[in-house]
Amino acid sequence: MNDLIVPLLAASHHNALRKWLENEDGYDELLTLSKLLLNSADETTLIPINMACKCIVLTECLVLMNSQLSNVPSLASAAFHDIWDFVVDMVGKLSDYSNELYVLLQELRDLLNEAQFFSSKDITSIVSLLATQTQENGTRIKETFLIETLSLIISRNAEHIKEHQYSEIVQMMQFFFESDFSEWRSASAGVLANVLKQFKSTYSSDDAIRRLFGFLSHQQFQLITRIVSSSN
Repeated sequence: MNDLIVPLLAASHHNALRKWLENEDGYDELLTLSKLLLNSADETTLIPINMACKCIVLTECLVLMNSQLSNVPSLASAAFHDIWDFVVDMVGKLSDYSNELYVLLQELRDLLNEAQFFSSKDITSIVSLLATQTQENGTRIKETFLIETLSLIISRNAEHIKEHQYSEIVQMMQFFFESDFSEWRSASAGVLANVLKQFKSTYSSDDAIRRLFGFLSHQQFQLITRIVSSSN
């Protein structure tokens, strides 16, 4: 796998490799390989941890190269959405935040966000997952990961969020913000702070902001306000 990943990082400087990726279906083949390996890593514990990690790094390479190549599937393609589904499923099976896989899956998620992978449909899907699959008696890692994903999208790609989705996001965060679990409270506070920051930057009226955050007590709203102020 190393022999495959290292050249890919410098593919733009190697004409033969670039030709294979763009004109001879090389990128498509690697994308298919990445999907197969991620699916296998998700479905079985038989794959060694180092192989699973290298598979994630291969996927990161494909994301990084995507905008530099022509005639390859876009990040909006079904293949990359399948990969995102595998990522979410894999996170849900991890037992702790210090797992090396978790760190790499965070990196992959961040790269996808920086490449503007997430659309309004993905936001709806994330909110739906949080509404239907949250388990308070589980590891709580998947939920934290998804909440942090929403926070990243709002902070860096707010243009993909429709106005009505802010209300849905804030309503969903109410449950986590009032949770007994500190990691959920912290992650949801970050989402609420980014929503408030976004609303203030678009010159929304005070009345609109009060309606959106009406479920918060005065103390809670002051906390979110302080988080926004500290991030400026």
